[in-house]
Amino acid sequence: MLILEPIFHKAIWGGNSLVPIYGEAAQGLAHLYSVWCKPDCSNRILNGSNKDRRLYEVFNFKLTIALVDAAQDLSIQVHPSDDIARRIENNEIGKREAWYFIKKPSTGYIYNGMSQGVDLSGDILSGVQKLVIDDEDYVFVSPGTVHAMTAGSFVYEIEEGSDLTYRIFDYNRIDLGGNKRELHLDKAKSSIEFNKKSSIKKYDNNEIIEAKFATALYKESKSYTNRNEESIALTFINETTFEIDDLPIKMGMSIILFPEEEVKFSPFKANFIVARLTL
Repeated sequence: MLILEPIFHKAIWGGNSLVPIYGEAAQGLAHLYSVWCKPDCSNRILNGSNKDRRLYEVFNFKLTIALVDAAQDLSIQVHPSDDIARRIENNEIGKREAWYFIKKPSTGYIYNGMSQGVDLSGDILSGVQKLVIDDEDYVFVSPGTVHAMTAGSFVYEIEEGSDLTYRIFDYNRIDLGGNKRELHLDKAKSSIEFNKKSSIKKYDNNEIIEAKFATALYKESKSYTNRNEESIALTFINETTFEIDDLPIKMGMSIILFPEEEVKFSPFKANFIVARLTL
């Protein structure tokens, strides 16, 4: 079992939902990366014989997991498919992601889908479709789907480890350096599948499998055993801090469980999401 230290990522749209748990360092936090496994940035391991090493040095977990705190609307964007990623980026994979809404957006909807024939250099928002969201909704965003979280969203996000995101519109915002953030209209035009839209699902303690990863939600559990043949990431979403192996476990932290490993929380009962790669 690997207990991972989360990585803080701030952005101009980040919020303060995690300040009560992580303190002032979490002000303006956009992503709390629970699992980030890349050569240039990876979680520090907090326990065992690999303590203080980086996850990437020990085990290559191919999914990225984060809590996302959106105090403002996020940029309108699209991810490429595998074919398009290979053609225009020389990259092996595009990007698929899924969102579990711990807290729904204050708007009551997210942006999801774009009407046919919208001019990307014109009035984007009039052509972007909306998807009504409630607490505990699950949304899978497949490549080619135009999308954006909106203000007030507090989300568990799981995605393939690809960074291929094409920004279409960003409300003319200025970044922390005083510049407008870059748009990627030409690449977006190659990637958009007009009228493609996500659907909403609900967890019911059975796995929801989408594309190349699977997730399952567990509530008020005293333990968990990894019965799969693959390694899994277990991300905690309860607001109460507890301990595993004398280490404080806070909301948004993850552990990696290898096959047949068990973790016990008793007498505490934990809420968490299990994620694994599917072949």
